[in-house]
Amino acid sequence: MPNCLTCGSHFNLSYSNKKFCSKKCYFSSDLLKSIIRERAIAQSTSLTKLCPECGKEYKTKKSRDSVTCSRACYRRFFAKRFDRFILSRSDIGSINNFDEFMTQNELPCLIKGCSWVGKSLSLHINSAHGITARDFKDMAGFNRRTGLVCEELSERLSLHDRDWFKKFHGPGNAVRGAVGYKWTDEHREHRAKARAISLKRLKTCVQCGTEFATKATNVRFCSIVCRDTARAARAREVGPCSVCNNNFSMSRLQAGKVKKGLPVVCGFACRKVAIARRRQQETNDAQRMNQGGGGL
Repeated sequence: MPNCLTCGSHFNLSYSNKKFCSKKCYFSSDLLKSIIRERAIAQSTSLTKLCPECGKEYKTKKSRDSVTCSRACYRRFFAKRFDRFILSRSDIGSINNFDEFMTQNELPCLIKGCSWVGKSLSLHINSAHGITARDFKDMAGFNRRTGLVCEELSERLSLHDRDWFKKFHGPGNAVRGAVGYKWTDEHREHRAKARAISLKRLKTCVQCGTEFATKATNVRFCSIVCRDTARAARAREVGPCSVCNNNFSMSRLQAGKVKKGLPVVCGFACRKVAIARRRQQETNDAQRMNQGGGGL
């Protein structure tokens, strides 16, 4: 029975080719870090890039950090680097590897009890089950712009659409249909994958020594826990309390007060005593001033 390489949990025997049980475990693994290193080395600043999936050269805008040359290569790219290592779920309401599902030669029907397998899932869902493609995408978590067809048919339709737009709208003037924006499960999965693959710097935590990926240049810790632990373990000066005269570990602010000749206290009890003494001193000074004024 296979085990997750990160948390060690067991898989079902039908998923023997998977290595991780979830995206969280894969994102924190050394395997993804090695993929990030390879991409950081191969990444170029020029406008002409080489598609890591099909090997073709393509042009992209300088402000856009595109990964592949087309949508089909984009799905294959993420399916190979993410979905093939993560445990798959193909129920209608709990799909998690969308790219692996959409890059199959034939798409299976997600309706329970239906054994259909074919090229166009949306056509089958509409004709056999009476569910529109839009309603099915909402139920399954797909983006509304995602075509529920196999990879081969998707590439053919994509080439046909490009020729049609060039003929009727001119090059580069493709008209997009107005579709209401909605955060789907597929969108969230792509967003998490894009964030994970776009982390270009690998650093070592100064507290625990763990290697982590980040975009920032001034980050020294892998988590808030390591940051707080390092701050708590930072060496502090030791000095006497102005009330009980016992030595205690002072903060940087208290150490600065001692250098200026100001009193510091070790705790809440001594603080209350110091406040009472200060108020009594202020009262005594006011009484002496009043007595001195009356004598004049």
